[in-house]
Amino acid sequence: MSMRRICASLLFMVINITYGDVNYVSGNGNDVWDGQASEWNGIHGPKVTIQSAIDAAVDGDEVIIYPGTYTGAGNVDLNYNGKAITVRSIAPNDKYVISSTVIDCNGTAQSPARGFIFANNEENNSILNGLTITRGYAPDSNGARLGGAIYCAAGSPSILNCIFESNIMDISTYTVGGQ
Repeated sequence: MSMRRICASLLFMVINITYGDVNYVSGNGNDVWDGQASEWNGIHGPKVTIQSAIDAAVDGDEVIIYPGTYTGAGNVDLNYNGKAITVRSIAPNDKYVISSTVIDCNGTAQSPARGFIFANNEENNSILNGLTITRGYAPDSNGARLGGAIYCAAGSPSILNCIFESNIMDISTYTVGGQ
């Protein structure tokens, strides 16, 4: 085997170890599929819910979400469960892609929902990048459900290039600071 081929093989292994796997999410996906391809190729295909892709990920992996509107079970109240992963759109620096990759929580007072929950000691290597989160609703319940779009407690994730629209935190019975 040539030295060039050995170096190329080692470089591939280092890149693969360093960056982890990619789990894809698409409106055309299926949660039975493994998430290892951006479209069904007969063997691999994307997940249809974001939580399913997060659950399949391990530290160092990326969850890449294709443009579309994601709502309902498996696409709201998303939880990294302490994993050091990146959840992002296909182009997290492109404003058009960000505004086209939407988590619509459809949250109401009767059916509260938010985009993400960070409550398992996620650090800055737990990254959320390039998504729009809209219509999250968190009622005040003695301070236990704060954060209309994102609830963050016991952690400090990195949140980059996201758009937050029409999210509500009901503070009707919550007093902030003094009389």
